[in-house]
Amino acid sequence: GGHITFLNNTRQFELPRHPYASVGKPDSAGYKHCIVTIVFNYSRFRLRSLRRTAMILQKSYRPQLVSRVLVYAIGFWRYLNNLVGLIPGRVSMSRELLILRHGKSDWDVDVDDYHRPLQERGVRGARKLGIWLLQHNLLPDRVVSSPAERAITTAEVAVKAMSLETASIIGDERIYAAGIGSLMDVVRATPAVTNRLMLVGHNPGLEQLLSYLVRQDIETPEDGKLLPTATLARLFLDCEWGKASAGCARLDSITRPGSLPEELLLSASGEGESRERPAYYYNQSSVIPYRLQAGKPEILVISSRKKKHLIVPKGINEPGLTPRQSAAKEAREEAGVEGIVSAEPLGRYRYEKWGGLCTVDVYPMEVTRVLPEEEWEESHRGRSWVSPEKAASALQQRELGSMVKTLAARLTGNK
Repeated sequence: GGHITFLNNTRQFELPRHPYASVGKPDSAGYKHCIVTIVFNYSRFRLRSLRRTAMILQKSYRPQLVSRVLVYAIGFWRYLNNLVGLIPGRVSMSRELLILRHGKSDWDVDVDDYHRPLQERGVRGARKLGIWLLQHNLLPDRVVSSPAERAITTAEVAVKAMSLETASIIGDERIYAAGIGSLMDVVRATPAVTNRLMLVGHNPGLEQLLSYLVRQDIETPEDGKLLPTATLARLFLDCEWGKASAGCARLDSITRPGSLPEELLLSASGEGESRERPAYYYNQSSVIPYRLQAGKPEILVISSRKKKHLIVPKGINEPGLTPRQSAAKEAREEAGVEGIVSAEPLGRYRYEKWGGLCTVDVYPMEVTRVLPEEEWEESHRGRSWVSPEKAASALQQRELGSMVKTLAARLTGNK
């Protein structure tokens, strides 16, 4: 053929004929040419993509021609490895780094800097960015976050919005209050198999990292903020992670949550047109934490994220965990308590979310340990021990009231 056509997102580029691109003379069947089309779909161009191409070609061309096409295509792919930067847009040889600053934090909460939580605005910003990344097929292979409350919560909200597992988030103390040296250590420690890394942390370190890695001058916005809260910078590195150094990256974009439409949040909140989630998101578990004080049962309740309602810990059944284990995990994270989760649930209820129906199994949990504030991940929620009667009337989910009463009757022997 005379050329090879590349499709990069919506743009088309043509390269002049190259020895690796030729498929030789026309074969005996009279094929006069063969055009090999290779699609770069945002991030991952691998040899298996060529095999898929071969399978498609096999339906239209003779098998012997397909094998020859595949060989030449692989040769040309190797040729491109020595031509990084020849084709506008991203090619597979680049590593991609997503730098995400934590969302807007809440300064009205009387806690130290490390445990300062997100404001609702910060949660919305992180969720927007997560949905935007999902819609643009920019899911990270690896997420590393500062373990500080506002950063790890930003990572969790964004990861959940991407329909990924929060268990995959790696907390790294080096990112908190980090300078350029510590942040570069984190980047260089990224496994070689990682194509797209997302780093969640704080300023001024993240802005310093961005300026250090990017080879071109970065225009400062009118407000003087390069990375305001919940802002995402997307970079392409032309080297291996372990060899990252000053000027090794190209800045592709900086995305602020304010530049994204509010409609993105409609699907996340269950309003308007819904965005599908993985099937396991719709199977959830919850616990009703309790203790006995002088022979009388007490129920532990916590505040909802917006502090508008009283709730009990609840979350999705994480892959790899049983419903009881998932419920215990939520109790530790949301309520800061550990205990014994009963083998059998008290009951089950359903509610609408994400365009579907979520099913929640509710387990009683005898609290054996109350975590101190510094160990409690979501200490900004607040928690209170109340009587079963008060809990039954105060809990937002109506079905929980009857379950609390049933539990109290069991504990006091009044079945």
